[in-house]
Amino acid sequence: MTIALLLSFLVSFLPSSTMGSLTNEQVELIHYAYTKSIEEEVNPTKIIKLVNCESQWNTEAFNFETESKKKGITKFSSCGLFQHNDKRCADKNSELYDGFYSIDLGFEKLDKQGASAWKFCSKRV
Repeated sequence: MTIALLLSFLVSFLPSSTMGSLTNEQVELIHYAYTKSIEEEVNPTKIIKLVNCESQWNTEAFNFETESKKKGITKFSSCGLFQHNDKRCADKNSELYDGFYSIDLGFEKLDKQGASAWKFCSKRV
């Protein structure tokens, strides 16, 4: 899919506030996630909405006090596009903050745990 077609596709479901603030890097990441969704036979709209809900496509997204952490499910903060709960989040140089790595890891998590691994956002997409 070309970038122009991707943007037309995104307009149909992403909030205008998101569409108006996307950087070129974020568009590249969305294109990567879209392509990976097709390869993995996962609904690309749901993946794009899930990441938008979790991090608004901000590769530096960091959530110190997650609901899972408050409930004792995990002892780690969450970070990256897919908001991975991981001890590496404390290191701002961690690969978790690399958008492409975060997407790949998100698809691994999706394959192993399903969309319910993202308890709040999976219900919103």
